[in-house]
Amino acid sequence: RFDYWKKTSFSKSQWKDLILFTKKQEITFLSSVFSVAAVELLYNLGQRVFKIGSGEFFSKDVLDRIIKLKSTMIISTGMSSNIEIINLVKYLKLKKAKFVIMQCTSSYPSNFSNVNLHIIDHFKKKFKCPVGYSDHTGNIIAPIIAITKKISFLECHVKDKGGLFNPDFSSSISMEELNFLSEFKKKFHISKNNSNIADKDKVAKLLYKNRILFSKSLALKKNKEKGDVLKLSDLTMKKPGNGLKMFEVNKILRKKLKNKKSNLRLLRLSDFEK
Repeated sequence: RFDYWKKTSFSKSQWKDLILFTKKQEITFLSSVFSVAAVELLYNLGQRVFKIGSGEFFSKDVLDRIIKLKSTMIISTGMSSNIEIINLVKYLKLKKAKFVIMQCTSSYPSNFSNVNLHIIDHFKKKFKCPVGYSDHTGNIIAPIIAITKKISFLECHVKDKGGLFNPDFSSSISMEELNFLSEFKKKFHISKNNSNIADKDKVAKLLYKNRILFSKSLALKKNKEKGDVLKLSDLTMKKPGNGLKMFEVNKILRKKLKNKKSNLRLLRLSDFEK
């Protein structure tokens, strides 16, 4: 484990380069922290949101330092019991901390039957705080379900094609899947925000030309002569839809035509004697 951490560690200058790069890309930078020293290092480089991994859930010294810095914590609960989570949330609220509680299962990869996404709803109802989901399943099904639960934050591990040495490889999704999740999230929130019934009328007006194009109007099956009286059997429906509708048929039944009428033209009220 020591060799692994040594191999994957960054120097202070590398952290600085990463943070500067994300600023240029207009990406909010954040990192997990595993010590007070790490909090100080990243805070001094400009980080203001800190991920608290499931293993650091009980690191009160780390939490207290972030609270004192008035920064935000994203706290995973992957190895914690209900009573431990309740006690921590009470403490954080007492300290007026800014935090997100993440439903999480700390196995790599997580079996879907142990993901327990229903706990998201429980956290939201009980704690009245922002709630998120941290995924270790290695696919996008659980994250999609979590998004539909209107979470405040989603975390997924992401892999590249050459990262087989990565111990999180089996619990990570691809960049293509991450892009899909991002697009799904955007579309889901657009759909969620378009909940006004009046929007249906708004869209109907925008689609008026299509309505004419795709709907039908009353017309003749065969050509008719001046003075002919129309019966229902004389009528059919033809496109486009900018003429008389079927529900208006009683307006023209048993009325005489003013002039000869082609079956290639839609019927109009002006075609008939009053």
